[in-house]
Amino acid sequence: MVSFESLPEELGYLKFLFADRNAEYRQCKWLSNPFEDEIWTFTFGKWNSLSIDFRVKLEDGSLLTDTSNRELLETFKCWFCIQTHFDVTGGYFYTEPTANESIRRVASLIDYFLLHAPHFQLSKFGLTNVTENDIINLMQALASSREIVNSIYRWPEMLTGYLRKEIKKIEIEFLNEIILEHSFLSENIPDESDRMLSLSHEEITLARAMLWHKGYYRPYFRSTSSTETFRFALNTNKLAPLVYPNTLRGYTKKPQPAELLLAPSHKYSQEYKRASVKHSELDIQSDSEWREYRKTLRSLGHLSEIGLKVPIFALSTTRTLLSPESAILKSRVRFKTLSHQLVLDALKNAIEFSMDYGEDILKSALNVIEAAQKANLSCVSFTKEFDINPFLTPKIREIGVKVWHLGFHMNNELQTTNLFDTNRASSQDYFNRLRNNEGLYDLVRVLFGAIQICIGALMARRQSELMDLLSGHALDKSRTNLIFLNRKSDHGEMREKLVRPIPPIAVKLIELIEEFHKGLKTIGLGSEKIPLFSYPDVRTGKPVIMVSRLFNASIDIFCDYIQTALNEKGERYYIRQHQLRRFFAMMFFWGNSFGGIESLRWFLGHTDIEHVYHYITESTPGYMLRATKAHFGSEVLRTNPNQEPELADITEKHFGTRDFSVLTSEELDDYIEDLLTEGKVKIEPIFFEGPEGKSYRIAIKVLNTLSEVYE
Repeated sequence: MVSFESLPEELGYLKFLFADRNAEYRQCKWLSNPFEDEIWTFTFGKWNSLSIDFRVKLEDGSLLTDTSNRELLETFKCWFCIQTHFDVTGGYFYTEPTANESIRRVASLIDYFLLHAPHFQLSKFGLTNVTENDIINLMQALASSREIVNSIYRWPEMLTGYLRKEIKKIEIEFLNEIILEHSFLSENIPDESDRMLSLSHEEITLARAMLWHKGYYRPYFRSTSSTETFRFALNTNKLAPLVYPNTLRGYTKKPQPAELLLAPSHKYSQEYKRASVKHSELDIQSDSEWREYRKTLRSLGHLSEIGLKVPIFALSTTRTLLSPESAILKSRVRFKTLSHQLVLDALKNAIEFSMDYGEDILKSALNVIEAAQKANLSCVSFTKEFDINPFLTPKIREIGVKVWHLGFHMNNELQTTNLFDTNRASSQDYFNRLRNNEGLYDLVRVLFGAIQICIGALMARRQSELMDLLSGHALDKSRTNLIFLNRKSDHGEMREKLVRPIPPIAVKLIELIEEFHKGLKTIGLGSEKIPLFSYPDVRTGKPVIMVSRLFNASIDIFCDYIQTALNEKGERYYIRQHQLRRFFAMMFFWGNSFGGIESLRWFLGHTDIEHVYHYITESTPGYMLRATKAHFGSEVLRTNPNQEPELADITEKHFGTRDFSVLTSEELDDYIEDLLTEGKVKIEPIFFEGPEGKSYRIAIKVLNTLSEVYE
């Protein structure tokens, strides 16, 4: 008999097929410790390692490493080890990065069970108490967010609970004394829509005081990815282990809650409170990553082969969950609809501002940045020492530009070297002078927001897709199509490249930014891959690292500049990309009421209106298109129910009234959306040839009556 040791290397895999699984499942190529150790270190090459300390407490107070929990500990350890075994990899040898990712997924999943230890009673039952519903809940949690810090660790909820608990341990009078001594603890609390935590205004102030008293803040002069500057930020490395004391990986650095950042030095937030939006882009886990987690969870089943107790039957339920969407099931995505007139006005103002002043604004800004570079000074220091007037184009001088950045200029005499000094010029003064065009850099930010509104409204793409656009690579060679990577079809690093028609006006605006980025690159401040909407840093002039918050901040300053409308509460409508996507679809459904079919054709450069609808259905998520149809149906009922008698009849039967004006728009929207989801109602366009070419009308069809009513 030939021994496995004498086999040639290319046949070495055979020894894994016939080896003893009890031994094989207790070793791992990447593990640097003996299996029995209480602290493990996985090493993935020279620069990457992962430390796992199994000495965590379970719900009964015992340690996972105690003798009473030996089998559960062994299950967790073997789960780590088998991730790179052929039984799990399908016969593939994992590279260092792949092995690293696979083993970290196990750590996250174990932490899920540890965080829910009281529910599972881990110390008593191990994993045998895990049911089918528990597995479904876990997969739904994973599907709910791209970020494990939200889906598994629930950082916002866990931190909220921790802060409330800690506040109660300290006398309120003592915390109030700290707040009186350090006034910045009660200042600059962001709007509710911009907060991460579920704390009230008062709780945020008390939490800041408690954290300050306990030394959980650190100096934080500037974010590496933004122009925002805060005197202090939360030390999450110090705090996370306290929030997650009995987890394997909960101690890692966590995102900064905006409401706990202290003392902004020069940034002025929105002029008004933000009108409720209720929805940002659906934060769903990518299909490929979700499937990897499902695979990792299912790999637990292999441990039954060596006699370890794992929930085999419960794990089988993962077969029915085929995608993140199927895991989320019937979650409703609800968001506010902007007035079509508000969006049309914003689009008009954005195009006019960009075309009238865009080129001169960017040319003037480039002049200042280049001069600062030559003087070996930051833009802020340079413009403190030298007048910027010689660097401005005549048009920019004429509209009133006087300084580089209003925030720094207005607070220059008030700022000191004292970290605790937070005196600032008034916010209202800033926004008045912003609209008087006094700050050049501020106008650069307004311009980027204006162009984002234009591209966002005209192309109806996801915000993430717009953020991914690269300067110099956003348009095809013909300069008539936008090139972007489809976020929906995310398969790890492989994403589908899509090409879609783009109106000439949008092409001009993209080229405007691209020329600016070329100028920055010429003076040594750019690179080959600059995100299109990365505006220059206020100090260095380098393009900022584009993140969602900064993309939205550019739109916010544009909304304040053009003074978008306020709601009845005095809150401003700060536009978001998902609202522009819905607006685009709404324009089609209300095409005969405002904007008109010709506006839609102009938007996309199409001559065939049916092609426009194909574009809408292709570029608009199903949940958003369904919500748009539901809103269309509800508005028809509210304005003229007799126009749609069949829909009115079934709606009257449900609500007990035919006076639909007494119902809220949300109630009607929800009901009609349910009818659409259940297939009881269809709302679709019907295309036909008219005197001026192809046209359409919207048909509302109630399927149980087999009749169609046309709008």
